Amino acid sequence: MVNLKTRILLLICALIAGIFIPREALAIVRIDELSVSAWPEYDDPRVLVIYYGSLSKDTPIPSEVTFLIPGEAQLGMTCSITDQNEHKMVMSDRSPVDDKYVRVSFTTTERNFHLEYYIDALKKDGDARSFSIPVKSVIEVDSLTLEAQEPRGAQDFVFQNSIVHTGGDGLNYYVRDVGALPAGGEAFINVSYTKKGDALSVAGGMTTGGSGGEGSSNMGGPKTASAPRGMASLVFALVLGAIVAFLIFSYLGRKPHVEFARNAVRNATSGVKGKENTPPSVSQGEKMHRASRDSGSPRSAPASHPRFCTQCGAKLNQGDRFCTHCGYQVKAS
Repeated sequence: MVNLKTRILLLICALIAGIFIPREALAIVRIDELSVSAWPEYDDPRVLVIYYGSLSKDTPIPSEVTFLIPGEAQLGMTCSITDQNEHKMVMSDRSPVDDKYVRVSFTTTERNFHLEYYIDALKKDGDARSFSIPVKSVIEVDSLTLEAQEPRGAQDFVFQNSIVHTGGDGLNYYVRDVGALPAGGEAFINVSYTKKGDALSVAGGMTTGGSGGEGSSNMGGPKTASAPRGMASLVFALVLGAIVAFLIFSYLGRKPHVEFARNAVRNATSGVKGKENTPPSVSQGEKMHRASRDSGSPRSAPASHPRFCTQCGAKLNQGDRFCTHCGYQVKAS
C-alpha cells in the first residue's frame, strides 16, 4: 500500500511536470511520409542526399525531428516548409553517435520539413560507379519512399525493386516504396551505373568535391544551436523535481527521528520523577500498622481476666463498681 510520503512525492512531481514540461516534450512525434532522394554527380561530384517529410496530424507543432546521417557527411540546410512551399531555414544541432553516424536534430515550426547533405560516397572503377546511402530515422515513419536520380549521360543504371519515371528536367528518377520504418530502423539506397567522364548533370556546377564553395548548394556546413526549448525545459523540470524530492524525503525522514528523540527524553524525565516520588519499600507488618493508624480506629485493649463479686460470687462486668446481683460495693479494677 502506498504510504503518505510516497503520495506527497508523486503529487509534487506531477505538478512540476504539468507546469514546466511543455506539451511538445511529452507528445509522441511521428512522421507520416518521408521521401529520401540520392542525386549523384548532380551539381557536385559527390552525392546529394535530400530528405522531404511531413509530420503526422497528431504530432504537435513545433516538434523536434532527428535523423542519423553518416559522420563524413557535410550537412547543408534544414528547413521548415510552409503550406505555400516556402522554405524557412532553421538551426540544427549535430552531435556524434559513434564512429559511423552523427545525430542531426532540428525543430520544425511547420508540419513539412526538409534536410539535405553532401557525402563523398561515390566509388569509381573506370567507368563503373556505385554508392550506398543509409537512411536511419530516430522517429517512427509511417511511409518511406527511396529515390535515386540517374546522372545525365549515365548508362546501365540499377536501383533494385524500383520503378522509373522521367522528371521535368529530363532526368530519370528511380523510386521504391519501402513502407513503414520503425523508430531506429534502417534502409539503404544502393545504386550502380556506368558513366564516361566527370561531367555533372547541372551545367556550371562544381568540378571538385568537398570544398563547399561557389557553385555548390552546400550551405557551408552545419549550423549548430543550443538544445531545443522543449528538451531544455524537460531537463530543467527533472532537475527541479529531483531537488524537491530530496528536500521532502530529508524532512519526512528526519521528523520520525526527532519525535523518537523527544519521546525518549520525555520518557526518561518521567521515569526519574516517578522514582523521586516513590516511597521506600516497607514490610507487610509496617504497612498494616500504617493502615490502622491512618484509618483512625482505636487500638484494641489487651484481654483481661473475668471478675466475680467477693460477697455473693456473681460475675461482674468490666467497670462495675457494685455487684448487680447483691449490690455489694466492689473494688474498681
